[in-house]
Amino acid sequence: ELKHGMGSNKQRRICMSIPGVALMHDFVLTKNYLVFSWIKSEVYPLGGLKALLGLGPFAGALKIPEDSEARLLVLPRSLFDLCEDDAVEVDEAGDIVIDPVSDDRVMNIPIPFFFNFHFGNAYEDPDEEKLVLDMVRSKAEDFDFGISTIKGPNEHLWETIPIDEIECADMARYTFNLETQQLEDEPVVLCTQNPEFPSIPKDLST
Repeated sequence: ELKHGMGSNKQRRICMSIPGVALMHDFVLTKNYLVFSWIKSEVYPLGGLKALLGLGPFAGALKIPEDSEARLLVLPRSLFDLCEDDAVEVDEAGDIVIDPVSDDRVMNIPIPFFFNFHFGNAYEDPDEEKLVLDMVRSKAEDFDFGISTIKGPNEHLWETIPIDEIECADMARYTFNLETQQLEDEPVVLCTQNPEFPSIPKDLST
């Protein structure tokens, strides 16, 4: 981040330790929070071998177990304020270390299960103490992405993948109560056309 006057703050790595295996691909920022989606995963050796041979994506080395669960990790951005070194744990290298499971300052919010690669938007409603997130959701249990359907170097994915068998992702809006740290309302579906890389028009972005 840039401090006032556009000079850069001293850069530190932020180490976040969570139990088990997880694929945490994206995050989103609001005025006061840094938000990750935490989907519990497991190592899938066959998928990893396919990736090494060029027969599958790197993400195929992970698999979503049947008993997986989804959570949001909501970290106050004040944890990373370099003017408040006593507020964070710092290792010998000077890097910030955070345990989102045991640190009471981190909100660990359970949500109905889905897989999430990307966020679309996020903002806070300070008057009602709410956090609003737009997230792309999928029920994918593996990460082959149809690559295994390609039989030769000159074939295109869209020519070989069985489109009717692919379950499209959607984007939904979630509203969380920051005081109770719970999902407040049922998610509202915003788009069902597989919006995997949503973005905000530059004219509307700050």
